[in-house]
Amino acid sequence: MKPLALALLAVAALAYAEAVVAVYLDGAIDGTAVSLVQKALADAEARGAPLVVVLNTYGGYLAPMDKIVEMLINAKTPVYAYVPPGAKAVSAGAFIAMAARKIYMAPTAQIGAAEPRPPDP
Repeated sequence: MKPLALALLAVAALAYAEAVVAVYLDGAIDGTAVSLVQKALADAEARGAPLVVVLNTYGGYLAPMDKIVEMLINAKTPVYAYVPPGAKAVSAGAFIAMAARKIYMAPTAQIGAAEPRPPDP
């Protein structure tokens, strides 16, 4: 992470608690990603700490994305998204990032192109 991004996340964390919980979604958005976010969010809420979702994904499946977005929107603690240098939040990753209170991105990070498609019958 870049020093400025770390400083911004630290300031956000200090506004609410002395710690921050981070979850890394690096790869496909699937059932495993749902479990990771669920556990990290429960930990953050128990500690009274903000949750930082660090994204580097081309996307994934619609149902897991919906579950993650719903969890983040209904979180009892502040949620922030961070897309590190050279990383991307594409498709489902873009929707997850938009569910956060704020999105922080490195100058070389990418976000975009999202077209949710339900499974074929």
